Amino acid sequence: MLYIVLAFYSLNAIAQPSKKVASSPVKNIYRGFEITADLTEKDFVDLKNYGVNLVRVMFADNKLISKTPPYEHNETEFKKLDNIIMLCRKYGIRVVIDPHTFPGLKNDYTTSYDDEFWTRKDLQDKLVEMWKKISDRYKTNGEVIFGYDLLNEPYVPDAEIWYDLVARITKVIRDNGDHHTIIIEPNALNVEGKWISRNKNLAQLKLPDDNNIIVSPHFYEPHEYTHQLVSPSYKRVSYNDPKLNAKSIVQKEIALIREFQLAHPKVPVYIGEFSVSRIAGDSNEYLKDVIDACEKYGWHWTYHAFRESFFWDPEMPIGTLEILPRNNNEKRITVLKKYFLKNKQVKF
Repeated sequence: MLYIVLAFYSLNAIAQPSKKVASSPVKNIYRGFEITADLTEKDFVDLKNYGVNLVRVMFADNKLISKTPPYEHNETEFKKLDNIIMLCRKYGIRVVIDPHTFPGLKNDYTTSYDDEFWTRKDLQDKLVEMWKKISDRYKTNGEVIFGYDLLNEPYVPDAEIWYDLVARITKVIRDNGDHHTIIIEPNALNVEGKWISRNKNLAQLKLPDDNNIIVSPHFYEPHEYTHQLVSPSYKRVSYNDPKLNAKSIVQKEIALIREFQLAHPKVPVYIGEFSVSRIAGDSNEYLKDVIDACEKYGWHWTYHAFRESFFWDPEMPIGTLEILPRNNNEKRITVLKKYFLKNKQVKF
């Protein structure tokens, strides 16, 4: 997030921990929300009632590891993760573990090409070490865990840094006897001061030699539309404004992901984050275009986010950023619920 799986696998193939992943086409798309670790059991009852069967739990404001020396693991937050996993198991919802931020990253919500993390091997070693700790703690949890999302939105000065880290973390997790799915995000790249988006880099993404991975692009293009008034530099704009040409941009981004899928037919795609500012009164049209592509091509997805920020809150009205009481009949949550109705119940 910025702020401020192409063949379809069977259930066993995409996320059930196993040493060998079947390559037969599959039928189940997982649909849900990104969440924080502070959700209560009441929140999970509501998620279940909405029909959600997947959540991606992020630790941005909540941090699994301190961002200041001596970079200690936060047992309080790990216990929150324990609780989230317990609630997911209880309510038949699968969970993606997403540490989200890490020492050496300036922003808690995304990364930058000039972050200290990319130039300090000691911090990169700490990331590998943290995933060993996560694996130690959760490797026996079975299919309630949909996957491990290694690092949120990598934006690197040199793509090889990210590919090397992915390979190292994958090896540590597998050497630990952990067969959970590994979720890899494509990297953005800075070349001569120019942003090259993550989806444009999908074609160059180097994947580890592993038979249980998912690739997870995020979808916020064009930012001028999705982040209007979220970022002060983005003003109000319509999805159908001919000057912005947002619908065309969306289709081009979808095509980039689809091209990757066709080139890697055994690697599932999961859109880990997508959203649009509530201020956009025509935002449901954008969301339908993105979600319909997920449905058409068999991509799992989690909407950003559930009860996390008023900018994206689907239980509040669109066309305004006013903070109002949540309502399960608001236009955006109504759209999402229609897709959640397609979800199959998960039993553990």
